[in-house]
Amino acid sequence: PVHDKGNLAHVCQRIETLLGSGPLYDGLRSILSRPYPSTSAHSFLVRLAQASRASADQHYRLGPQLIVTTNYDDLTEKAFDNASEPYHLLTYIADGPRRGKFVHKAPDGSACIVERPNEYDRLSQGTVILKIHGAIDANDPGADSFVITEDHYIDYLSRLDLPSLLPAPVLAKLRYCNFLFLGYGLRDWN
Repeated sequence: PVHDKGNLAHVCQRIETLLGSGPLYDGLRSILSRPYPSTSAHSFLVRLAQASRASADQHYRLGPQLIVTTNYDDLTEKAFDNASEPYHLLTYIADGPRRGKFVHKAPDGSACIVERPNEYDRLSQGTVILKIHGAIDANDPGADSFVITEDHYIDYLSRLDLPSLLPAPVLAKLRYCNFLFLGYGLRDWN
């Protein structure tokens, strides 16, 4: 219905209910894989990471960034790639047998599932991009993962236990850092 077109979770729920998850994921991929330009916000995050890494004075060092995003696109990653700025990518897995876990992609391109978060030691210093609602996988359509329908959000929020899912360094950063919220609607119940 026209009155729902601004409610992404509701629209996606309707598509999945009427057509199934395959057409929903195909539609999302066709939208998210377009060559969108990065924004000044993406450039700022890259410059901040570069400044942090280049800082020689430990007293004023910014420390590694933790970028938490609910976006499904890969614009942040592309901005970092284009600047040759290394980062770790943690993406929530929304579907399949590994549902509820995170996959870690290291700066060298290797990837693995975070099976035991408390013991996970593959996160070295540097920027971490944490995609808490899944994401498009530019290289593998079968690895696309989206928490995007109302049912997905209800399942996600009812099962979400970050301490049991995230590597300890990321969890510690979440607990003891300040947050700057950009572009998230406060009316969105999810």
